Amino acid sequence: IASSIFNNIFLFLKRITKINNTIIIRTVKSEIENFSIVEFITNCAEENLSYLTNLKLEKLTGNVSYPIVFAIKFTELSGGNFEFFQDIDNTLKIVLSVPNQ
Repeated sequence: IASSIFNNIFLFLKRITKINNTIIIRTVKSEIENFSIVEFITNCAEENLSYLTNLKLEKLTGNVSYPIVFAIKFTELSGGNFEFFQDIDNTLKIVLSVPNQ
């Protein structure tokens, strides 16, 4: 499941990031026991992705690409949480919280 989530996130980020941009992947210490948090941080092309903020699968629209739909679904099926954050400077952060298996 983790491999599918990561692959789909990378497909999504490839579509929205600037050419030759760096994608930072880091783990963050979770305050919740038995959970892991992974962050993906990049600068996206001049695109407003605010519709992704606090996105839950039941609120999906046609604007969301299939790779990110699959990543959200796999994360939710594993008991985790999937969040998007976008700053004014178009820095995009995707935060995955998933239970340790």
